[in-house]
Amino acid sequence: TPDRGLLCNRKIPDTILFGAKKDEFGAEGILLTPVDAMRKWSVKYHGEMRLESDPEQVMNVRLDVEFNSDLPYFNFDTDLHPSVMCRAFAKEDWTKEYFNNLKSAHQTHYEQMGNMHGSVEIDGTIHQLELQAFRDHSYGMKLSITE
Repeated sequence: TPDRGLLCNRKIPDTILFGAKKDEFGAEGILLTPVDAMRKWSVKYHGEMRLESDPEQVMNVRLDVEFNSDLPYFNFDTDLHPSVMCRAFAKEDWTKEYFNNLKSAHQTHYEQMGNMHGSVEIDGTIHQLELQAFRDHSYGMKLSITE
């Protein structure tokens, strides 16, 4: 926020959330609900957040916004030009381990630009939001840092 700075989840850098319900995209205070496939999402959060510049400053936050987009999403598997991938592969050492890692760690990734509107309440003060937004989603096999 302009008057306070960047707010972060108290768990960062850890991004693993617990307590997800079977038929929801959410846990530990955040809930993402698809309203219209690839066009509209409801995003809600209620919980504590910390100030990035001063982690000891903790605030109670309630977010209620909607993401909307009429734009197509960019799927990196199908929309990225092959020459970009060729240049990236050419810069790597071509080892058997490298290609095995590529094969086992494949993820599908897409991004979509849009707009977000709604409100955020921080320690009792309500702010109306009208923002440009960016939706980013990856899924598939993920290798841990130790692998």
